[in-house]
Amino acid sequence: MVGFDDKATKHLTYIEHMSAGTLASIVNRAILSPLDVLKIKFQLHIYPLKQGHSLSKYLGFRHALHIITIEEGLRGLWKGHVVSQYLAGVYAATQFPAFEVLSKYLWKLLPVKYHEDAYKPAQHFLCGGTAGCLATLVSMPFDVIRTRLVADSGSMIYKSLTKAVTVMYVNEGISSFYYGLRPTMYQIFPYMGFSFGLYTYFTQVYDDLSVSHLQLKNRTSFRNVLCGGFAGSISKLIVYPLDLNKKRIQIHSISRKLHPIHHVPNTNNVLHCFRLTIQHEGVLALYKGCLPSTMKAALTSGVLFLLYEQICILFQVYLH
Repeated sequence: MVGFDDKATKHLTYIEHMSAGTLASIVNRAILSPLDVLKIKFQLHIYPLKQGHSLSKYLGFRHALHIITIEEGLRGLWKGHVVSQYLAGVYAATQFPAFEVLSKYLWKLLPVKYHEDAYKPAQHFLCGGTAGCLATLVSMPFDVIRTRLVADSGSMIYKSLTKAVTVMYVNEGISSFYYGLRPTMYQIFPYMGFSFGLYTYFTQVYDDLSVSHLQLKNRTSFRNVLCGGFAGSISKLIVYPLDLNKKRIQIHSISRKLHPIHHVPNTNNVLHCFRLTIQHEGVLALYKGCLPSTMKAALTSGVLFLLYEQICILFQVYLH
């Protein structure tokens, strides 16, 4: 269902693919928002995430959950959720139809010998990466705003979504909504490429195994979650340092107004940010927040592919 299938008897319209992707992404984001909030807070935490450092605010996964709920209440785990839903909706509404269009036209352009299933993971890597870049260009402002809202715990620089947009535009100009675009693009192409490519590969492996293992047959939902989870977690681990770099660049211009734990390197340069992070915090700092991020990536990817495929099936049954 993910990607163009020349053997299918029914094909959804691009609007239907867009609707399926948007619905799946919004539901997914609502469920997994706390992991995203934790990931961002860890990425912007410049001190070691362990005991023994007097300036560390968060000492680990469970401790961070405890501190956030005490200081901000349970709502703190969904901080920036409204703009996060805008981000999820706009991103998915662009990504999924773009991926379907690209996979269809790539299939038509390639020689017949490349139409075999063995080549689909590579094709979906290219289409997924390209679709991810297009979706990022459209949705980037929501990502920057969401990051700043999550980082602004107690400083009250941004009292609302509207206030955040106004303050950023007045003080920093339109370019502030695209802070971190370069590392985002470096990250998103391989991340989404591997996500779609590995998902296709793992589903092919699963389907091959199900031929000889009867207990695996007719378990499509389990297949989608399992294969999507593996694809998402592996993809995130590959590009994680770039994701951390992106988040820090997105708040660099206001970091000195935030809590001291968020005083990230004041630079908009990708390589300079990497160098300063390693210099002051060590190489392992590039993987701060990796645990909640990988958990989120596995759950997000698994649930997203499950919901997307199931909604597409419903559309095929009831709309065609």
